[in-house]
Amino acid sequence: MNTKYGKITLASTTLNAILLCASAAPARADEDRSRCQRHIEKAEEKLERAVSRHGERSPQARGAREHLNAERRECWGRHHAWYEAHERRWHTEQDWDHDDHR
Repeated sequence: MNTKYGKITLASTTLNAILLCASAAPARADEDRSRCQRHIEKAEEKLERAVSRHGERSPQARGAREHLNAERRECWGRHHAWYEAHERRWHTEQDWDHDDHR
C-alpha cells in the first residue's frame, strides 16, 4: 500500500464504511420507534376491548391496562417518549398515568 492509489482506495473504503454505519443507525431508531408505536396501539385496542366486554374495573381491563402501561414504559425507556393512539401523537412527558380513566 505504498502507492498513492492504494492509500486513496483504503481511505475511500474506510469512509464508505463509516458513512454506511452512520446512516443505518437513524433508520434503525425510526424502525424501533414505529415498532413501539404499533405495540402501544395494539395494547390500547386490547384495553378498549376488555373494557367493552368485561367492564372498566374488571380484572381483564386491569390486566390490559397494566400491559399498556408496560408498553409505554418500554417506549419511554428507549425513546423518552410514548405514543397515544387516540390522539395520534407522541408525548414527551411521562404522564400516561393521567389517562387511567379508560
